[in-house]
Amino acid sequence: MIKQTVEVPAWQLLVVMSTYGGLLMILLTGLFWTWSGMASLGTFYLILGAPFLVLFTAISTVRQQNSLYHRWIFRASAAYLPLIVGLILVAALSQ
Repeated sequence: MIKQTVEVPAWQLLVVMSTYGGLLMILLTGLFWTWSGMASLGTFYLILGAPFLVLFTAISTVRQQNSLYHRWIFRASAAYLPLIVGLILVAALSQ
């Protein structure tokens, strides 16, 4: 980023990484460990709070796609909502 003189996407990157990191942690908790209250809070965040934050991130980076970093942040934030809806549908249909 320093070589390309790109503005650092500080808060956008934080939102995307924390959202996908939380999703990974919830999936691994459900597969390998015992479910806990913290996992429930993370699930509520991923279902109720994260779509709004990621949508705001996608809207704010739609015009800043002048670098590879901003393009990937936009793509990751735009792909979150279809991904979470698909996971919820798969979980509902598998029961």
